[in-house]
Parts: sequence; C-alpha cells; structure tokens
Amino acid sequence: MRNHLLTLAIAVIMCWLLVQATLPKINEFLPEHVAKESAFDRVMRSQALHCGYGVWAPIMIKDANTGAMSGIFYDYMDAMGKSLNLKIQWTEVSWSDFAADLASGKIDAMCAGIWPTGTKSRAMDFTAPIYYVAIHTFARADDTRFDHALDKINSKDITIASMDGEISNIIASADFKDAKLLSLPSNASQPQILLNVATGKADVTFQDAATGQDFMNANPGKVKMVPGGEFIRTFGNTIAVAKGQDELKDMLNTASAELLQSGVVDGIIKKYEKYPGSFYRVAKPYQPPEIK
Repeated sequence: MRNHLLTLAIAVIMCWLLVQATLPKINEFLPEHVAKESAFDRVMRSQALHCGYGVWAPIMIKDANTGAMSGIFYDYMDAMGKSLNLKIQWTEVSWSDFAADLASGKIDAMCAGIWPTGTKSRAMDFTAPIYYVAIHTFARADDTRFDHALDKINSKDITIASMDGEISNIIASADFKDAKLLSLPSNASQPQILLNVATGKADVTFQDAATGQDFMNANPGKVKMVPGGEFIRTFGNTIAVAKGQDELKDMLNTASAELLQSGVVDGIIKKYEKYPGSFYRVAKPYQPPEIK
C-alpha cells in the first residue's frame, strides 16, 4: 500500500512538472500572445494592397452612372501596383473615420491624397508627398469684409463652411477659434461646401485653387478668392498608413520615388491639372551636372 501511494505521489509530481514546463508554450498560442500580422505581411500574403478612398476631384473621381474610377491618385496607385507587382483593391471609406479603418486592418492604406497634419499624425503615418497644393480663402463675390483682413474671420458672428474630417475644420480650430462652423457630413458632395458660402449659409471657407476655380466656373459671380487670403496653408498629397507600419510605408516610398524620378507622376498630374500651375511639383532630390 505504501509503495502504491509513493508511486501515485511521484506520478502527481511528474504531471505537475510537465504542466509547468509546457504552460509557457501553450500561452504562446493564446490570443493575447499571438503576434498581430503587420500590414506589410498582410499585403505580401494576399499579394494585394487594400486601398481606402474618398471621392474628391481630381484626386479621386467616381462616375456617378457607371462607377468607373479615375483621378490623380487612382492612376498613381495603378502605376504603383504595377511597380510592386501587387493588385490594388479599392474600398470607399469615410473621410472622418478612415483612421479607425487603418487601425483595424479594414484597409492597408488610405490612398487618396491625404494632407498630413499634427493631429492626424497621432493616429497614422504618411508617405512622402508626390505633389503639393495651396489652400486659399473663399467668400461671396460681393463680400469685402475679409479682403486683406483675415483676422475679421475670428468672430462669433462669422460662420466657416466645412465638411467633417476636411481641412477647413482644422484651419478653423487652429486660426479662427471664435468663429462658428457649419460642417457637412463626410459623404456630402465637394461643391456643397462652397455652395453654403454662395447662398449665405456661411461666410467663408478654405479650399484648394482647383476646387475653388471649378465652382467659380460653374457658378460665375457667386464666390471669389479673398485678396490677402491666398496660401493660408500648403499641403503635400500623400498615402496614409496605420501608425508604426514602417515596412509598408518604406515599400510604398521606394516605389513612389521610382515613379517620380521616371516622370510617371508628372505625366499623371498633367493629365488632371485643369488649371496649369495649381499643383506644385516635388523638387528633385539631386542636382544634375552642367553639360558644357
């Protein structure tokens, strides 16, 4: 009987030691210990880059009848996919919520000409810009209150037209904290922001030159670019990736540099630059020798 109890005790001890030895290995497979797949690894595994986008001409254009897509970044990403031998898959997302889509892995990148800001950089990283745009101030055509006097915008009696997640929100909160904000939902159409100014619902807004010129051509005599309100901001057009996804960002930057240096990007920009000089090219990172 004593030998039987001794054998049983030894067996219990051996089982306990075995459990202790294997427990760390078992823990490695629990959800909290399994390494999350990086965006780069996900792209390499699927051989596809899942791109988020929002419609904003001429960066991203979507035909309302056919659904056919075009635009600077659509063509740019098509060229990027060929350079990287990856399929580009597009998913329309909200301008105001795409940071969450990047973080969750719903999209690998936001491929729609994202303008980097300090606030955005808390949640995402950005590739090097492929071109720049200037942001200008627009008011009603007969409104002279802000001509060479942008400080007058910073008043509780002034309303700034904007869209959720759009640059006017950022400029308003940074430069004109006392002004009111009339913000459209992020799925509103692009011209509606300027239309709110033209119809008197708002007093001013901030837009790039091409967007403003398109509206003024379609609605002559309704709005104007405010004298002294030009170049209130300048932004580079980039691809955004989730915070810390350096491998993916480095790959995109390398392919993008190739497209810039080969002239592909400039050709795409020229195709969509309706108003010559409205898009500012990236300076070359080198100085060619003089040919004598």
